Amino acid sequence: ETIENNIRSKIIKDHLLDPAYFEDMSLLLDELIKKRKDSVIEYEEYLQKIADLAVHISKGKSDDTPDSLNTRAKVALFNNLDGDESLALEIDSIVLQAKSDDWRGNQAKENQIKQAIFKLLEDQDKVESIFKVIRRQDDY
Repeated sequence: ETIENNIRSKIIKDHLLDPAYFEDMSLLLDELIKKRKDSVIEYEEYLQKIADLAVHISKGKSDDTPDSLNTRAKVALFNNLDGDESLALEIDSIVLQAKSDDWRGNQAKENQIKQAIFKLLEDQDKVESIFKVIRRQDDY
């Protein structure tokens, strides 16, 4: 249970960095806990799967993530754009071009980034959703 609590804490802590990925990791953890409690899984197998989950959580990306997504920010965009690699790379490039120094918390500078993304996505709700992920990334 200590291992489970530590993994859950990491998921909660990093959830805002990449909501889609860590939501999936949370579901996998819930499934493993349920199997353990229902005695559906052998303890040794459970420990191996929980260790694998911990490794995936610490990496912050799954094994099938494309190699072109070489930063945490690109991976987070990919995960939160339904696995669209080209769109993730395009938005990453847009943000890098549109951002200014000290843009976080500056409404005018944040709006410049949002406008640049909106030109591509043409969906205000999607822009707001993805901007929440962008704001949390250290790469920007």
